[in-house]
Amino acid sequence: MATPDARLRAAFDSPPHLFDPSQTVAVWFTNPPGVVFQFVRRAYGSVALAEWLVGPARARFLDLFPGDGPVVVVLDLGLMVGRDPVARPIVNAAARSLKSRIRRAVLVPPEEATSVYLASLQASISLLRVFGVSVSIESLPDALRTLAPAE
Repeated sequence: MATPDARLRAAFDSPPHLFDPSQTVAVWFTNPPGVVFQFVRRAYGSVALAEWLVGPARARFLDLFPGDGPVVVVLDLGLMVGRDPVARPIVNAAARSLKSRIRRAVLVPPEEATSVYLASLQASISLLRVFGVSVSIESLPDALRTLAPAE
């Protein structure tokens, strides 16, 4: 169940379209075509969560938005508290595989991110940009400014 602080910062007022099995990450599909992945409770960024994001959640997203049209991807890590070092390469590989479709990708950093974590996040973003993925770090309101939940 989501904690009160998570509900106050939920991506949208409408209920999520999908949750991971642990109820840690909520997913909203959006208009224009896109997806918002949001940690809705304080939790560790595990390999299991990364695999769920690039497995079942990604498959559902691609079912809803097939073809090669441009999409927006927002990954809100605001409530993430630490992560397994193996999780990031799993997510990065999935982002690279979608690079031709990603019009805009946004990372919302963890609220409790250390300067070391933010530096490693910047390095990861630089690597994704080398592979042609358009990625930025933004606040949650800025990340959502052009998005609405899909019906």
